[in-house]
Amino acid sequence: MKLMIEKADIRLDDEMIAAVQSSLSVQFARAFVMFVKDHDGVVPPNNSFRISSKNHSGVTQFIALSDISRQAEFLSPSVTRAFFPFAFAEGGNFVCMARSDDAAVYFYDHEIDGMAALTRIAKSFEEFMGALELFDVASVVLAPGQVISVWIDPDFLSDLKS
Repeated sequence: MKLMIEKADIRLDDEMIAAVQSSLSVQFARAFVMFVKDHDGVVPPNNSFRISSKNHSGVTQFIALSDISRQAEFLSPSVTRAFFPFAFAEGGNFVCMARSDDAAVYFYDHEIDGMAALTRIAKSFEEFMGALELFDVASVVLAPGQVISVWIDPDFLSDLKS
């Protein structure tokens, strides 16, 4: 199902976008510019995208243009020379775009160092957005015996009970 993303409260103008492009030394893909004008910093509905045949993630929030430089500091220096983050992904990860002309989209796994942390997931921003699917947690069905054990932090459990 196509993911419907609400508009941001404030629409970005071309001057604001140009200033961020200049500060990042990058020329954003046209489709990204069109998207961010209306959806800067928005939190999308629960969603899912494919990383590999055995792994999926979801976008938890699109990074506000004004915050991209700060968020890029969490990436390996070798990565920030060639990519910039534009969305937060589940588990403390990022979705990044290549600074090159092709503007391909990559998943950044924060638990892996350097360029090995990147997995190409789409050849363009348009393709990435088209691949985002609405995720319904009720669609996850576990077979009996599939979960062998579960651990929960006792302090967290205590907080939940109070």
